[in-house]
Amino acid sequence: MFHTYLLQGVINGGHEAGHLLNTEIRQLLHQRCEGSGSWSIMVQIYANFDGLAKKLHSLNIIRSPGEFHAFAKAFNLSQGLFNLIDVGSGKERADHKIKGT
Repeated sequence: MFHTYLLQGVINGGHEAGHLLNTEIRQLLHQRCEGSGSWSIMVQIYANFDGLAKKLHSLNIIRSPGEFHAFAKAFNLSQGLFNLIDVGSGKERADHKIKGT
């Protein structure tokens, strides 16, 4: 999902993750699409925040589950159209959002 060092950076890591993702997408678009420099980029990432936060904590990637929530909030604020969205717990909720069914 995200590099460990970004998740461990919590708020600063969330901001950096957003900026790095934006830069990478822009570079890819520049290589493939002429005139893409003025395009707006929208990113929607769906996740079960509580489940992911508990897993990251159990793997000692973050110190507490709350750190993931702070990371996500910072990611969302890093770029105007970037959103890390909590779909809640439940089997395949993220898949449901992606498929739009």
